[in-house]
Amino acid sequence: MTDRYVGVLYGVASALAFSLAALMYKKGFSKKLDVFLANGLRAAPTFLLLLVVSTAIGTVGELCKAEIMIYAFLSLFFDLILGDTFFFLALRESPLSIAYPVAYSFSLFAVIFSFLFLNEPITVHLLISMAALVLGVYIIYRGSNEESFRLKGLFYSFLTALFWGSSVIFTKMGLYYAIPINLNLARTLMLSILSAPYALYRREQVKSFKGSLKYIVAGGFLGMGLGPVLFYFSVVNVGASRASVLASSAPILSLVLASAILREKIQRKQLIGIVLVILSTYLISIS
Repeated sequence: MTDRYVGVLYGVASALAFSLAALMYKKGFSKKLDVFLANGLRAAPTFLLLLVVSTAIGTVGELCKAEIMIYAFLSLFFDLILGDTFFFLALRESPLSIAYPVAYSFSLFAVIFSFLFLNEPITVHLLISMAALVLGVYIIYRGSNEESFRLKGLFYSFLTALFWGSSVIFTKMGLYYAIPINLNLARTLMLSILSAPYALYRREQVKSFKGSLKYIVAGGFLGMGLGPVLFYFSVVNVGASRASVLASSAPILSLVLASAILREKIQRKQLIGIVLVILSTYLISIS
C-alpha cells in the first residue's frame, strides 16, 4: 500500500474520530452537568496519549521552548476553554446534526482572521463560503421546530465557530516552533493543570455524574487526542490540503451518526441548510 493510500486512510480515520467525539459529547451531556468540569476532566487522558506519541517520535523536548508554551496557552484559551465550552452548551440546546456542522464552519472564521492579522489573501472560495454559511444558517433556523431546536443552541454553535476560528491564529504562530502533536500536548498539559483544582472542588459532582462523564472523557480522547494525531499523520503522507479536505467530511459523518444512533429527525429545510454549511467548510478546505 502506497503512502498516499495510507494518508487517505489516516484522513478518513481522523474525520471519524472527530465525529465520534461529538457523538460522545452529545450522549454525555445533561442539563445539570457542569460544562467547565467536563471540559477539564477530558484533558488528562488525552495528555497521556499525546505524551506517549511525542515520546515515541522523539520530539517531546520541544516543550522546553517558551514560545511554544505562550502560543499554546493563547490557543488553549480561545479553542479548548471558550470554544469548547460554547460547543458543549450548543449540544445541550440543539441536535448534534445542527450544532456540529455549524460549529465546524470555524475554518471560515479562521481564514477571515488570517486575512486580518496574518495578511493572508481573500479568495473567491472564501466569498462563496461566506454566502453558503450565512444562507445555510438562515435555512436551518427557518426550517426548525421548537421541539428539536432552540435559537440559542444555534447561537452557541456560531460562537463556537468564532472562537475556534480565532484560536487558529495562535495555533499557526505556535507551529513555527513545534510540530502539531507537541503543540496539542502543551495545550492539554495546561488544561489538565488549570482544571485540576476545580475538579477537586467539584469532586462530589464527579461521583454523581460518573456515567455521563465517561462519555465526555471518551470524547476528549477521540477529539483532542486520537483525531489530531491521525490528522497529523495524514498531513505527513498526503499533504495539508488533501488532509484538510478529508477531515472536512467530519460534519457529514456526524449527520449520519446523529440520525443512525441518536435517532435525530432532520427536517427537509434543515437538511438543505446543513448541506450548505458543510459545503462552506469544504470550499475553504480546497482553497
